[in-house]
Amino acid sequence: MLAGSYYFKNYHAPLDKQLFISALKQYKEKADVYLLPDFYDIIEKKFNGNIKKYADYMYRKSVFTDSSRFKRAINLKKNNLIDDPYMIFDHVLNKFYYTTLKTGVGQYSNQLDSLYQLYLALLPLIESDHTFYPDANFTLRLSYGNITGFMPSDAVTYNYYTTLEG
Repeated sequence: MLAGSYYFKNYHAPLDKQLFISALKQYKEKADVYLLPDFYDIIEKKFNGNIKKYADYMYRKSVFTDSSRFKRAINLKKNNLIDDPYMIFDHVLNKFYYTTLKTGVGQYSNQLDSLYQLYLALLPLIESDHTFYPDANFTLRLSYGNITGFMPSDAVTYNYYTTLEG
């Protein structure tokens, strides 16, 4: 398979661009200022705060938004993707996630775990008329015998595996 052909098979740049613009606008409107990644500074300084102009630039220049640009970039001997607008966006977003969001969420993780244990201990007392069953999520499950599909009625078959098609 040619490089990128699977990715670009169902890719529609105008729709992707609309979603990108909408997501950036929504996040900027809803998030607190300290939760805005640095690419909003880039948008403010280089594009006068105009998210649409930023998106136009990104979708016009990035190799990741056009199959022919992507194929040309892949075939180059010296491939300098570090200056690609999408790579810059991705780098800033990842840096923001690991330095701001992940560390901020991590501090509450232990507290949440201990409160969840307390919640589970108190739940049967609060809802005494309800039957509670063990939670099997995140546990090792063992099966014995042959794993096969299931045929509940004529012409209806459920496989033992799932696919993206259902």
